[in-house]
Amino acid sequence: MFDVKEIRSVKIVPYTVMTSTISAILAFIGALIMILLLGIVAAILPPQFAPYVNLITGAGIAIIVLYPVGTFLIGILTGFLSILFYNILVPRIGGIKLGMNGDEIENIPVIPFALITSLIIAIWAFIFGLIIAALIPLLTGIISTAALTGAVPASAALGNIGMASIIGAIILIIGLPIIAFIFSFIAYAVIALVYNYITVRVSRMKLELSRIRDSWFSIESIPVLPAALTISITFAIYQFIFSIPQAITSMAQGAAFEGIIGLIVGIIINLIIYFIMTALGAFFYNFLAPKIDTIKLTLE
Repeated sequence: MFDVKEIRSVKIVPYTVMTSTISAILAFIGALIMILLLGIVAAILPPQFAPYVNLITGAGIAIIVLYPVGTFLIGILTGFLSILFYNILVPRIGGIKLGMNGDEIENIPVIPFALITSLIIAIWAFIFGLIIAALIPLLTGIISTAALTGAVPASAALGNIGMASIIGAIILIIGLPIIAFIFSFIAYAVIALVYNYITVRVSRMKLELSRIRDSWFSIESIPVLPAALTISITFAIYQFIFSIPQAITSMAQGAAFEGIIGLIVGIIINLIIYFIMTALGAFFYNFLAPKIDTIKLTLE
């Protein structure tokens, strides 16, 4: 049996700092791998391509600096706002619920998990839609200028430009969030269902929590192996489910072998990548927690 706890709120600053720092470290590791690959490419280039070696070296230096820094800054923005949205939405629609058995997450109720995560994604889609819609007048002005200067036929450029701009803005501001909500709701519902299926058969995540006061808890550490094993298997099965239509299409087109091989390879790649990334994420969380503060949340 498990005890259902609801995450009512999350402290914004500790969450943002921790997640963006881990993302930056993982980005730095990824940059090192990319530099290694670039170095291999530079080493095997024929002599006639020697002038491009300096370009490749410069690209490597830029990657190792810009990629982690950019990832950290984006993580600060997205982490801060995402948790802010979460804390605002919880009193209205409820938060993520966890079926806890001691320190093990034995069950994730599907609807609460899918609902709030997909709503947050829909809000982000709305923000991006607004930004892109705001750029439409700029594009419209460029086209209008081109028409007035004779670069393009004025009738073709100006005839339907106003209506197209309005329709485009409506699609971006209204349609994009709706589509994002529907698809993300389905995706996260499937993830929760898969997680609940494998936890009783293979593995389940663990969170080592300590009570701070009342209903406030601190995530002191995340056991690495259970997290990596559970998340990697969950997303491997998730990949399998959503790759079935593509495999069926390949079989219908007479490429059954290629479809099956592609399905298997995709599952294996997802399993490996998610295992490594989750293991590293949990490891760095445990390493950083005593140094930069743990993630804190209320469980009721």
